[in-house]
Amino acid sequence: MRPYGLIVAYIWLAFAVVWAVTALRAKRTLQTHWLNSWRARVIVAVLVLAVLAIRRYLFHARGPDFISGVIANPALNIAGLVLAAVGIGVAVWARLYLGRNWGMPMSVKENAELVTTGPYAYVRNPIYAGIALATLGSALIDWWWAVFLACAVAYFVYSAKVEERILLREFPDSYPAYKARTKSLIPFVY
Repeated sequence: MRPYGLIVAYIWLAFAVVWAVTALRAKRTLQTHWLNSWRARVIVAVLVLAVLAIRRYLFHARGPDFISGVIANPALNIAGLVLAAVGIGVAVWARLYLGRNWGMPMSVKENAELVTTGPYAYVRNPIYAGIALATLGSALIDWWWAVFLACAVAYFVYSAKVEERILLREFPDSYPAYKARTKSLIPFVY
């Protein structure tokens, strides 16, 4: 593995550790979406393994330079590292800012609170935005991350729409005004 790829791997590992540790303190879940089921997780795991298998096949079939990076360009790799680090930083900031209110996507928490400050003052879904940005940065270092980026963006857009319906139901007085003043994933754009 090239040095840039190794650094990105450590960035994602740090993200996973923070996510696992902070998940232990989340409030009790009252309701969850079918995509949070064990079946859905198995399907995602199988898809991830399939992409990794294809990547491994292409790596051996075409040689290391074909698969190791988008372009062997240090400027792109450094830009990718910066985007990955900033994206993970945004996601972790948003996750920590939610505190015990965090839950699996599209779920309802016990005694939920609407968080509209911190990173949530800029976009309604900063965790999704941060993960998408980190994945984009990772794709600048190793092209196969683009597969995950496409899947993640599709999932995030769908999940944001479902969560919006839940939040409108849970916070009918405050959520519409919050929605009117913030964008969903990209500040000032979308």
